[in-house]
Amino acid sequence: MEFGFREGFEARKSHFGIDARTREVMRQAWPIVAPAIDTALEEVLTAAAKLPHIAAIITDKRALIKQLEAAHFEALLSGDLDSRYAESCQRTVTQEAALGLAQLEQLDRFVHQTRARAEASPVHEHALIVRV
Repeated sequence: MEFGFREGFEARKSHFGIDARTREVMRQAWPIVAPAIDTALEEVLTAAAKLPHIAAIITDKRALIKQLEAAHFEALLSGDLDSRYAESCQRTVTQEAALGLAQLEQLDRFVHQTRARAEASPVHEHALIVRV
C-alpha cells in the first residue's frame, strides 16, 4: 500500500529546513539518543496503553510496536533521510495501520517520544525531530 510519502519527499525536506547541517546534527545526536530509546518507548507505550480505544492493541502488540518505532528512529537519526528512511516511514505506517493504530495515535506517541528523548539528552536544544 502506498501512502504517497515518497511523492514530494525532497520538497518536504527543504520545506522543513532539513539541510546537510541538520542531517549532521541528527547523526551526532543518535549516539546520545540511542541509549534512551528503550526507556522513552516504554514510557510512551505505557501511557498509550491507558487510552481505552487502543489499550488492547498496545498490550497485545507492544513488542512489535516498540521494534517498529526503534527501527524508525534509528533510520531517522542516521541523518541520511534517504530511501532507508522513506522505507522505514512507509513500513511503520503500514504495519501500525494494520494493527489498528491511526495516525493520530502515531503522532501522539511521536510527540511523547521526542519529549522524553529531548529531556534525557544533553543536546536536547538541537534535537528537534520532525517526521517529514
